[in-house]
Formats: sequence, C-alpha cells, structure tokens
Amino acid sequence: MFDIFLFLRNARSAFQKRASCPRAYLHLSQHVLQSRTRIAKKQEYILGSLKRLIPPKQCNTLAELRNNIDCLDDALMELLIRRLFYSKRAAELKGHCQPDFERENAILEKAVLLARSSGIPEATIKCIFKAILGASREFQHIG
Repeated sequence: MFDIFLFLRNARSAFQKRASCPRAYLHLSQHVLQSRTRIAKKQEYILGSLKRLIPPKQCNTLAELRNNIDCLDDALMELLIRRLFYSKRAAELKGHCQPDFERENAILEKAVLLARSSGIPEATIKCIFKAILGASREFQHIG
C-alpha cells in the first residue's frame, strides 16, 4: 500500500513540474483522482466491515473465526497505514525526525492501561506498540 501512495505523489509532482505537457498532466490528474476514489471506497468498505464482526464467543466454526480475523487484519493494516502517514506529517511539521520519547512513553502507558482493563498481558501490548512506534520512526525517514 505504501508504494501506491508514494508512486501517485511522486508521479503527480513530476507532471506538475512539466508545464509544457498539460494533456499528460490532465490525464495523470484524472488517474490520481480515480485511484484516490478507489482507495477511499476500499477504506470505507474495510472500516465499515468492522460493524459486521461476530463476537468471538458467538463464532461456531473455525471459518467464522478466520473470516473475522481476516477482516480485523485488513482494518488494522488500513489504520496502521494511516498512522504512518500522520506520523510522517508530524515529523514534517516539527521540522525534524527526532523521536519524542515523552510522548512515546505516554502512548505506551495508555496502551498498558487498556491492556490491564481487557485482561491482555502488558508485555504483549508493550511489544505491539513498541513495534508500531519503531515503524513510525522508520517511516518518517523514507522519502
């Protein structure tokens, strides 16, 4: 998914610099708009499908469970992609990519509190969120 966004952004900026080729730019603009529309529809479908999930205890077959897990995986991927782009934009606004460890610690503490209230082991949630925060830092340096 990252490659699609980067490709579209880079292609659009390349054609914007070519004022001598308005037809190609118009064609590319239409292509970008169509791609964004398709992506928005896909995002809407994925996030909307969360409303149709069956609670785990009500799933009677392995197929039902796996279907719900697949749906969650799609939604998680979509949300993680969005988070990465928000993180990248935050670095742009700060003017640097230096980590804000105070903020990261606050995020981890919040995650641990949610884990405790949900009966999830703290170590599991810490591991997941440390990976997310690390991936966000790495993504800030791309492009």
